[in-house]
Amino acid sequence: MKPRARFGAMGEGCVIERPGPFLWNADRIRLGRRVRIGREARLQVNLQDGHAVHWIDIEDDVVIGSASQLSASLGITIGHGTRIGEEVLITDNMHCYEDVSTPIPLQTVRPLGPVRIGANAYIGRGAVILGGVTIGDGAVVVDRAVVQRDVAPGEWVAGCHSGLATLRRP
Repeated sequence: MKPRARFGAMGEGCVIERPGPFLWNADRIRLGRRVRIGREARLQVNLQDGHAVHWIDIEDDVVIGSASQLSASLGITIGHGTRIGEEVLITDNMHCYEDVSTPIPLQTVRPLGPVRIGANAYIGRGAVILGGVTIGDGAVVVDRAVVQRDVAPGEWVAGCHSGLATLRRP
């Protein structure tokens, strides 16, 4: 099957590196033009009530590094020209852990809020972007940062949890 047939939309000039990404509900993933997805990336749109109702929208000229993961229950949007490093996790949900007698993968997924990454942003290697976060245009998230709050346009952030350190404000 052609890759174009697997995605909800796929613009001209996209490059999907091999071995290709793991895709779950790929018909709910839209790629703009000239998108590059690195080897062994994982893009998934989770089911709600048995249906995939939201999207992963990746605009033009976005690069997603190898082994990165995007997991959407409410939606992930990545603005044009954004660069995402290798081994990045972007998720708008988390597994529930209420029942200790049930294995975690069999428990429900709790949506946290959609994720929006603006245009021309940079997400460094190994960063984690959690649900409900908006990262502004031109913002930089340095390697291995964990982002739980919004990042202003042009802002540079580093660190973990809610204690992100602002390295530069526009």
